[in-house]
Amino acid sequence: MAAVPKVMLSSTSLDLPKYRTAARDACLAAGTFPMMMEHLPASDADAVGVSLRMVEETEIYVGILAHRYGYVPEGADRSITQMEYERAVERGIPRLMFLIHKDVPVLVDDIEIGPGAEKLKAFKDRVCRDRVVRFFRSEDDLRAGLIQALRELPAANPAAKALPDDPGSDLNISSLRAPRRLTPLAGHPVLSPSGYATPVYSGGVQVSFTLAHNGAGKRSINLHALVLEVLRYQPGAVAELAYVIEGEEVLGAGVARPHVFQVTLAGSRVEAARWVVDATRGVVHQARSGNFLDTLEPRVLTFPAGAPDIEEIQGTVLALQSGLYELRFVFHYSVAGEDRDRRSEAFLVYCEE
Repeated sequence: MAAVPKVMLSSTSLDLPKYRTAARDACLAAGTFPMMMEHLPASDADAVGVSLRMVEETEIYVGILAHRYGYVPEGADRSITQMEYERAVERGIPRLMFLIHKDVPVLVDDIEIGPGAEKLKAFKDRVCRDRVVRFFRSEDDLRAGLIQALRELPAANPAAKALPDDPGSDLNISSLRAPRRLTPLAGHPVLSPSGYATPVYSGGVQVSFTLAHNGAGKRSINLHALVLEVLRYQPGAVAELAYVIEGEEVLGAGVARPHVFQVTLAGSRVEAARWVVDATRGVVHQARSGNFLDTLEPRVLTFPAGAPDIEEIQGTVLALQSGLYELRFVFHYSVAGEDRDRRSEAFLVYCEE
């Protein structure tokens, strides 16, 4: 008889008792065992140690975030809730994240203020960058969403591991080294200075990716996060990279097509991406975090097994601050609940004052 998978339920406790109960019931309904810590030990050391040991002993992590950052032990700079999440990240176990919807009414006392509110926002931003999150509006909503998520997760269903005849479903992503995948902004030259292994795109660059199921296996694929990483930023002018814009300068993503974005860089900071919904009317949807797909209605691209679905993602990267940027994109996706990621080739952008 297979062992019952253990699930760590992580959240603040005083403000979310009814939601923790709903999550507990969901775990039991999905055939898993919930690991809960309703009352912390007397000492901070015990509280941290016991909670992290619980994460070590579980196969799945479930995080529930609302409007409180949580208890920060004396001498620490992070809450126990965030420490639990980070330990789950270190272990590489599946993480299911649920955030309370902004329209759910809450008590004033259950809303963090001051430095804790800033830390909570940073924590939520990180979670949204790491993976797709689910929003809940009630206990029933959370219970149903968690049951579904657990039942779709291989770690929660040992008998449903990869089938022997499944040669390996995965996501195909086009290479940026292929022709016309990186193209210059209109009027901007592509620089090829001595000593640089790759071209340098002036002012910014237009990028294009084609994504599709690899056709192998029987597993569906969900792309839930797209992130632009700044690998290196060298501020200021670089003499050998001086350039002149020729003709009329044209900025922007161009003609609106499915999945067209624009993102700007300010030094080492990547601003929130904007998706072009209707270029003729100027309608855009802005991401809420560094995850391009984290819009008000989260974008998740699904690639069913056996279907010829192909998705095209196009966009414009604009540098606003003088300097040399080394960049790459990271795609975070899941195959039957198993989290994977793929990184694009790095590319260079240079911006003058």
